[in-house]
Amino acid sequence: MVFHCLSVPYSPTRKDVSLCAFVQKVYKFCDEMTKRGHTVYHYGHENSIVNCTEHINVTNNDILINSYGNLNDWKTKGFDQNVNTKAVNVFKNFTTHNIFFIEFKTINTLIFAFFIIK
Repeated sequence: MVFHCLSVPYSPTRKDVSLCAFVQKVYKFCDEMTKRGHTVYHYGHENSIVNCTEHINVTNNDILINSYGNLNDWKTKGFDQNVNTKAVNVFKNFTTHNIFFIEFKTINTLIFAFFIIK
């Protein structure tokens, strides 16, 4: 099967970002499906460290700093999951515009959005 995994807009997908259940769900899903031999495309932050077939950069630190300020605040304050930020808009625009160009060559291609943006 082929999985297109849209991560969260506010953080890299990494094992050490343990405070957020959404980040860990993406991390673990990509890792497990890749280990099982599936093709996994991860869409997320450029500093993501995730086991996948291919990582597609959607956000970076400049976008996160512009949206949330200090990138280490999550360690003490948790994540700001405000959907009215530049990071969310960049993520939403990138995935909305690019997801329609995915070629569905087989019926075994699925898209997973781990963070819902209205």
